[in-house]
Amino acid sequence: MDDGQEITEGDRINEIATEFFQELFKIKGTANPHNVLAGIEECITEEKYWPIVGKEVSEFCLEVLNGNKGAKAINSTDIVLNPKVSNPSMLVNFRPISLCSVIYKIIAKSIANRLQEVIGNCIDEVQSAFVPSRLISDNVLLAYEILHTFRQKGIGKKGEGLSSLMRTAQKKGQIRGAKASRRGPEISHLLFADDCILFNEATEKGDRTMKDILKEYESCS
Repeated sequence: MDDGQEITEGDRINEIATEFFQELFKIKGTANPHNVLAGIEECITEEKYWPIVGKEVSEFCLEVLNGNKGAKAINSTDIVLNPKVSNPSMLVNFRPISLCSVIYKIIAKSIANRLQEVIGNCIDEVQSAFVPSRLISDNVLLAYEILHTFRQKGIGKKGEGLSSLMRTAQKKGQIRGAKASRRGPEISHLLFADDCILFNEATEKGDRTMKDILKEYESCS
């Protein structure tokens, strides 16, 4: 336990572990994601994509959503706690891994394959990883060109939802991005798999705006 207390009873360990991970993955609901989602154009609508939705999948989803068919058997998942460190003593030292049923994986994979047709339109263009026809190396090379431009100017190396906030602030003139070439567009941010690079003019106003954007994105994440 975090307070140093040691629990040895099996039932009590199960209860504490369940409460810990339920709280860890719970949506707090303390932030308003409206500003984060406002700049993201809706790509998938019922009217536009209804003709390509399979009848069987459609009926199954509707029955589950309407409560006419239970999905408990399909959603049955075994959770295995893999230790992240040697001799773990607290729940935070474990990483939960889900072992799903084969039927669940088939359905999930089918949905994922369907999403591949539109995922490129749903994910911002600055995200270069895990999207068909995009390479993570594209952003790496672009970031290198921007840093190379900084060095040529003699100013050193100073400097999703997130994309929406950054782009909105840039359009309002609250922040200024960097250019990879003299006639190129201003780039305020680049997204990778789990990382991002932010570009902004080194001014007090720009710093305050950047901090506000990151705080708002953090509160909605």
